[in-house]
Amino acid sequence: MVGWPRDILTDRHNLLVRVCADGIGHPDPDSLEWLHRMGVAEEGDHACDGCCQEARDLARRGVLSSGRALK
Repeated sequence: MVGWPRDILTDRHNLLVRVCADGIGHPDPDSLEWLHRMGVAEEGDHACDGCCQEARDLARRGVLSSGRALK
């Protein structure tokens, strides 16, 4: 998700979202964490197509979505 274009949702406490190739804004995990630390009850709800979960799983395994291994 790090390489995806960013957008800021001013109607949702300036939540930073990452826009996937499908045009869906997925809440940036660091932005959600920051909002929670500030006491904002943002749940990160979005019209998910599953690609943010896929990106998170690939990052945990050390593989980028392009299939290249991280060094």
